[in-house]
Amino acid sequence: MYRIHFCPFISDYKAKGFNPKPKMVKLSRPLHLLLSALTYSFGAGIADYLGIPFLAAPFWLGLVALLLAQLTMSLLPEIFRLQRQ
Repeated sequence: MYRIHFCPFISDYKAKGFNPKPKMVKLSRPLHLLLSALTYSFGAGIADYLGIPFLAAPFWLGLVALLLAQLTMSLLPEIFRLQRQ
């Protein structure tokens, strides 16, 4: 029998002295976020080099959208992981 276990580290939160922040940082995969931000910036730099004018607002909106999508893809599988009973 499988069930969806919402937020797997909630049960650990009740343990004495548990700090969920390091686990959330690990689950967010900061290296993947950094590499995707660098790739996005590199692409914007290439576009600027090829003569397409740099516009700050679309760049920052795109970067935020990219980081939120990456963060969502790394956290949602951990939150809605099927657990055996």
